[in-house]
Amino acid sequence: MAQRNIAWAPSGNPGSAATRTVEHPFDILPTHATGDSAGEPQTPALQVTSSGMRGTHPEKGVATGPDELMFVWNTIPRETVASVYLPELDAVALAREAAQRHGARVFRAVDAHTLQCRIGDINYLPLPEQRASRLTGLLTLELPEGVRKGQEFSTTVRQYSGATHAVVGAFEVHVTVKAEASILPDEANRFAVLSHIASTLAASDRWTPVLARYLSQISARVEALGGHPQAIAPSPYGTNPPPTPGGTPVQSPSAAGRSCRWWVGLFLIIALVLVVLLWWFLH
Repeated sequence: MAQRNIAWAPSGNPGSAATRTVEHPFDILPTHATGDSAGEPQTPALQVTSSGMRGTHPEKGVATGPDELMFVWNTIPRETVASVYLPELDAVALAREAAQRHGARVFRAVDAHTLQCRIGDINYLPLPEQRASRLTGLLTLELPEGVRKGQEFSTTVRQYSGATHAVVGAFEVHVTVKAEASILPDEANRFAVLSHIASTLAASDRWTPVLARYLSQISARVEALGGHPQAIAPSPYGTNPPPTPGGTPVQSPSAAGRSCRWWVGLFLIIALVLVVLLWWFLH
C-alpha cells in the first residue's frame, strides 16, 4: 500500500508545530476484484442503500462494501492532529460517506482534497467503488506540545477490501522524538532528493500534487530547525557532493580537512610510540 511498509520519522523536542509534524506518502491499490470459478475477475454487484454503497458477491452472495482505509492509531497521542491528503478524491464526499457508514463524524474536510481525523483507537475511511487505477495520498501527523526526547509512537494504516473482506495492503509509521539539532541534516538531505524527484515529474503525474505538499511541509520543517531550504539545490545525491566521473565521491573542503587532520594525528601517535621504544632500547 505504501512506498515502504515501515517508515521511521523523527519529531522535534520540544519543537514548534512544524518540527513536530511528520508525514508519509502512500499508494492505494485499485478496487480488489473477485474471481469466478473460471478464474475470470468479476466486480461485485453494487447497489445504493441508506448506509452508502453496498453490494453482493456475484458467486457467494456475501455482502460487500467499498474498500476502506483502516487507521490503527496504536500509541499516537490522541491530541495529535492527523490529516489525510487524497488529491484525486473529493474530501467532502468522503467525510459524508464515512459518517453515513459508521455513524460518527470522525473525518471532516479542511479543503477540497484533505480530511482531518479525530483520533480514536481505530478509524475507517471508505473509498470510492470500482476504482480501476491506483490513488496517491499523504498522511500527516502533527504531534501535540509536550512530547519529549526519547519517546516513540507508532500507527498502522491498512487497506481493507470490501469485496474479499481481507487486508490487501498496509504500512506502519514509527515516530521517534529527537533533539532538533540531530534532525536537520537528514531533513535537508531528504528535501534535496525529493526536490530532484519532483523536478522530473510531469504536471499531470499523479504523484506531483502529493510531492508538492510533502516538500512544502519538509521545507517548513527545515526552516523551523534553523536551516535554509531555499539554499538547498535539488540533487539525486541529496546534500552530499556528487561522485566524480571515475566513481570517487568529491570530498567537500570540510571533509578533506577532517581527513587531513586525522592522518596528521595518526602520524604523530606513531612517531611518539617510536620515540618511546627507542628510548627504552637505548636505556
